[in-house]
Amino acid sequence: MLSVCNIYSGRINKWNSHSKLFKSITQSTTLYGSHIWGPQLFDIIEKVQKKFIKRLFQLDSRVAGYALRLETESTKLEIQIVSQTLKFLTKVFQMSETTITKKCYRKLRSIYVIGEKNDKYNWLGNVYNILEHANKVSIWQQEDYRIWSLECTSIISNYCNYLKRQDLECALQSRKNSYYAE
Repeated sequence: MLSVCNIYSGRINKWNSHSKLFKSITQSTTLYGSHIWGPQLFDIIEKVQKKFIKRLFQLDSRVAGYALRLETESTKLEIQIVSQTLKFLTKVFQMSETTITKKCYRKLRSIYVIGEKNDKYNWLGNVYNILEHANKVSIWQQEDYRIWSLECTSIISNYCNYLKRQDLECALQSRKNSYYAE
C-alpha cells in the first residue's frame, strides 16, 4: 500500500492522471472478482475510493462521500461492480445446465423470493435490487443472454443516474454545505 501511495504522491499534478492511476492500479485490484462478492458489499468497497480522494486532496476524514463525487465528477465504484455483475450473469445464461455455475444460479433462483428480504447475501437478490434501482425489473424473468446483452448498457446507465440522484439528494439535504441548494 505504501508503494502505491508513493506513486500517487509523485510529481503528478493533474486530476486526470491521478484518476487513471487509481483506475489502473487500485480499482482493478480492489474489484477483482467483485461480480461474485461485490453486490452485497457496495458500501465497504466505496471506502477505497473515498480514502483515495481524501488522501490525494488532503481532506478531513469527515468529508462526505457524495461531496467528493460531486466535486470530482466521479461515480461510485458500485457502477463497475454492477457492470461486471451483469456481464457475468449474461455469461451464465449462455452456459450449459450441467455446469456448476449454472447449477448454483438455479439454486439461488429457487431460494430467492421477490419481495422478501430473506437473505441479503443471496447474489440474485442483489441483482434484483440493481434492476429495481435501474427501473428494469421487467427483464427479471428473462434468461435469454441476447436480451440481457441488449439491455446491459441501459441498466448501467439508469443505475448510474440513480446513484447520481442519491448524491444530489444528499447534497441538497445537507445542513453543512448549501452549495448545491437551489
